[in-house]
Amino acid sequence: MTEYENLAQQLQAARLAAGKTQNEAAQILGCTAQAVSNWERGYTRIDCLSLFRLLASYGADLYDFLEKCGVGAAAPEPDRTMVPDTRLAKIWNGLGPGDREKLRRIAGILAEVEESEPPRPARARTRVIPLYRDLAAAGHPSPNPGEDYDDYPVAADSPADFAVRISGDSMEPWIRDGEVVLARRRLDLKDGDVGIFYARDGMVCKQYCQDSQGNTYLFSLNRQRREADITIPATSDLPLICFGRVLLERRIPLPVD
Repeated sequence: MTEYENLAQQLQAARLAAGKTQNEAAQILGCTAQAVSNWERGYTRIDCLSLFRLLASYGADLYDFLEKCGVGAAAPEPDRTMVPDTRLAKIWNGLGPGDREKLRRIAGILAEVEESEPPRPARARTRVIPLYRDLAAAGHPSPNPGEDYDDYPVAADSPADFAVRISGDSMEPWIRDGEVVLARRRLDLKDGDVGIFYARDGMVCKQYCQDSQGNTYLFSLNRQRREADITIPATSDLPLICFGRVLLERRIPLPVD
């Protein structure tokens, strides 16, 4: 008889001594009676957590059970139960999060400490918006899937309609080269809003402003890049299209120069 076959027989004997059926044992673990039968016949191996839970429910002494299985474990000395065990601390520190949770639950079973399942964190709800691969793609009304954009997850309650990756340093330090920004499709921009525009035959990300005469200014936030500013006089026939407002954590003041 192998060591595990002996354990399987002792597991069955502990259940019978407790007067429980395989169905009742299965209900304790939330598994099937067939799984319990396979463990007791030695067809499959029971995990340590399930084993300890069954023994606790049977009222079986763990150390007595291990002795019958031939493991030869000795019960701890009662007068040392409150003494910190540095070996246990070393074992704990060497475990990963998943194994620590298993060990904590096993310890609770051995110490006969009843505890409820820890609350599971709510799964964050998300949705997907297009991340355009360049600013020009952001202006396409119906981009071809897989060609002009990639799927980009955002929070389900995010007001963003699309995302773009900014290229260049003209919007630093607020928007850095290569950074992905979220944008909402809006046409009613206010002075100081940062938007995605089509102007002067190209797509740009700039800060918007319009004076009382109807002149439009698209500013670079990086004032060392003033040469990248765009001015469109009210009398000009140059096209200016806004595809959306960039969502920033705070409003950025207009430049004074």
